[in-house]
Amino acid sequence: MISRKILLFDEEGLSKFPADITEYAVSLQCANAECEFPVILLAPVPRYVAADDLANHIAKNWTTSEAACAKKFPPGHPFQLRDMLPLRRSPVLGVDS
Repeated sequence: MISRKILLFDEEGLSKFPADITEYAVSLQCANAECEFPVILLAPVPRYVAADDLANHIAKNWTTSEAACAKKFPPGHPFQLRDMLPLRRSPVLGVDS
């Protein structure tokens, strides 16, 4: 599971970051059914993709060539979303989603 605390995105050059992107931390089910570790990814998605539709967006649009869990197993396919957490951009930089 992903920690349910607020995560801030305060990358340098944030003014160059596309305004029409929402960032999520997502965890996908590992391909190894006996593995207890998820595959955790940063997921920038178009802002028009609602949180409720994130799993469908992932299934239709994603490929993961190098993603792996802590034991180096890839995510299972079709992708199974275990958890997601929207990330906020830092209000200190004047940008808040």
